[in-house]
Amino acid sequence: SEQQPMQLIINNHAESSSKQQAAPMQPRQERKEVQSDVRELLASPINRCMLFSVLGLGLYMLHGHLQHKWRIVEMQRRIDANLFLRITRLLNFPTGN
Repeated sequence: SEQQPMQLIINNHAESSSKQQAAPMQPRQERKEVQSDVRELLASPINRCMLFSVLGLGLYMLHGHLQHKWRIVEMQRRIDANLFLRITRLLNFPTGN
């Protein structure tokens, strides 16, 4: 008695849908609102003083950071140019730091 092969029917069906709705943008109105908010913020002398103080402090800190990086690069350049310091660095001898 010979069995008949089983017949499989696979019904794969994938469906996808996507809907996007974008609200119409009004850049002119937003720009005007931002400009009026900035003007209102800068109208107060205390707010202007605080803003300029924060900007000045940020620039001062940036200057210090860049100056430190420049000094480190300059020191590394001097170490690389000095044969004795280059050899001590290669041999990992402490230099008294």
